[in-house]
Amino acid sequence: MGNEDRDRVLMTDRREKLLIEGYNPSNNAERAAMSRLKNSSETALWELTKIAESPEVDHTDVFDPDQVFRFLRALLNPNLNEDHIDTDSPLLAEPGGGAVTEDDYSDEFRAYSDRLQMQMTKLILDEPDE
Repeated sequence: MGNEDRDRVLMTDRREKLLIEGYNPSNNAERAAMSRLKNSSETALWELTKIAESPEVDHTDVFDPDQVFRFLRALLNPNLNEDHIDTDSPLLAEPGGGAVTEDDYSDEFRAYSDRLQMQMTKLILDEPDE
C-alpha cells in the first residue's frame, strides 16, 4: 500500500494545500492552521521518537529506510523535494534569487543544519551525546 492510500494522521488535505501553495501570514485562519500544523508536527516527532526508542517495535516493520532518508534530506535541504526547488523559501537569506546554493540559506538555517549534521556525525561515529 502506498503512503497516498493510507489514512492520514497529521497531513490533512487542508494542511497539505497550505504546504504546497503557501499561506498568507496576514490571513488569521491560515496563520492559525499553520500554527496547529507546527504544534502537531512537534508532537508527532516526539511520538515517533518514542516508538523508535522502544525495544518492542521492529524498525523494519515501521521505518522504511528510503522514507527516513527522504525525511533527513528534507531537513538538511528543505528547498529540494521530489517536485521542485523552492527559490522563494523563507529559509533563504534572499528568497526569489534563482538556483539555490548553500550560501543562499539564512544564518539561522545554516546553524540549524550544522547542528543536525554534527548530531548525525556523532551517531554514525558512535560518539556519546553530550
